[in-house]
Amino acid sequence: MRYDIDFKGYWRDEMVSTMPTYSGIYFVYRCTYNSDQDVVSLKELIYVGQADNLKKRICDHRSHERFQKQLLAGETLCYSCAKVDKEDIAIVHRALLLMQQPVLNRLTASDIKFGRAEFHLTGRCELVFASAFNIHEEKRL
Repeated sequence: MRYDIDFKGYWRDEMVSTMPTYSGIYFVYRCTYNSDQDVVSLKELIYVGQADNLKKRICDHRSHERFQKQLLAGETLCYSCAKVDKEDIAIVHRALLLMQQPVLNRLTASDIKFGRAEFHLTGRCELVFASAFNIHEEKRL
């Protein structure tokens, strides 16, 4: 199976109310913001999440304090997201966890059992280890 995932963004923490409401995957980054040029400079991908409604999930995230504790002086949180059909969210999320292993996600053995898949990331997904990768996990009996 092939998954093409196109990330949109970036939304700073102050702008999450303008994020899309579709289902998908989101990245949480540490970043700095230059207001003169209206640009963010990404520092680290700290979390990969999934949601049926991206805007609602990020606005109401129970781990927001954990995200903020990762920030250094002068940094803020920002987000990018990709629309992913609800039936594909789990496999895309698990693959991104396996590939990226962000500091605030816990990866367990149950997160990696999904067979063979090919992933292509485009758009606003800087700091990922690979934008195209394959995963093959033999099913264990």
